[in-house]
Amino acid sequence: MVWIHASEKVHFTPSFSSLFLVQKRLFLEKSQTYQNLFWFSSAYHLKRFHVGAGIMYFTMHKYLASTYKPVPEIRPFQYVSFSGNATPVWSYQIRAMTEQRLLSKVTGDEIDTREDVQLRLRVRCNNVFALARNLSIKVSNEFLWAHDKGFVQNRAFAELAYQFRSLRLSTGYMNWYLKGIQKPIRHVWLCRIDHKLKFSK
Repeated sequence: MVWIHASEKVHFTPSFSSLFLVQKRLFLEKSQTYQNLFWFSSAYHLKRFHVGAGIMYFTMHKYLASTYKPVPEIRPFQYVSFSGNATPVWSYQIRAMTEQRLLSKVTGDEIDTREDVQLRLRVRCNNVFALARNLSIKVSNEFLWAHDKGFVQNRAFAELAYQFRSLRLSTGYMNWYLKGIQKPIRHVWLCRIDHKLKFSK
């Protein structure tokens, strides 16, 4: 798989920001199968604490084999996070996020239009290590827990990033574990471009 990601983070004030994100997920094992993610969120920042909420919208070209087809899917979410510096070259962030998924159930090729709601908790820990002035490596892990299934996923990340003023380019690898499917581990190549825009200092 390949995930291509672009984002714009706008800081309106020192304590309030919004994030706009577009992501394309290419499923290389299935020809012409991909998923699009559109993300919008806003957050309030109080020193090292951050509280935010937003919405994700998913679309997919061709279905993947699954009991549930969250396509298209609107997914509201809320989160709280804490960030800090452990050492001069090591920064970290811990985030807990809740999300509400609306899922259409599928039997074979037939789609049941009745929707189920799945509540999920996502806990993520990000660690960033500075290698040089503009170069860093990020090591992260995120697990997902669903109210009706318990533990469902784990995502482990390693990314190399280059910072050029307000623009960051990064690439890396994600090991994606999905519980309960025939091939539970997916290998994902990550490609990211992130930009920050500040209206206040």
